[in-house]
Amino acid sequence: MARQAFVDVDLLRAVVGIYMHGAQLNRDLMTIPYVIYHMIEKCEGEVVRMWPSVRRELQSMSSGVVFMQCQVSRTFTDVRSGTMKPTSSIASAQATINTSACTKD
Repeated sequence: MARQAFVDVDLLRAVVGIYMHGAQLNRDLMTIPYVIYHMIEKCEGEVVRMWPSVRRELQSMSSGVVFMQCQVSRTFTDVRSGTMKPTSSIASAQATINTSACTKD
């Protein structure tokens, strides 16, 4: 799709929807399609010339698919207690959250 000169914006919306479903496995990937959402909002229902920034984001999304994975060996206790090994800066920030404030006495 990124190689096309023109893009059907409704088809682009569907592709981004499928991508975002997979990106839930690694939430950092959800930040890639930013300009694409702007194009979808501005050009809904049209076939338009591919914006260069949208092309770059589509290529980045394509490269990011390999990072859509889930560590099923991780237990809920590891995630809740913050003992899991962070895989990114966002995960690192989340791992340092004090969970004792969330528990009932």
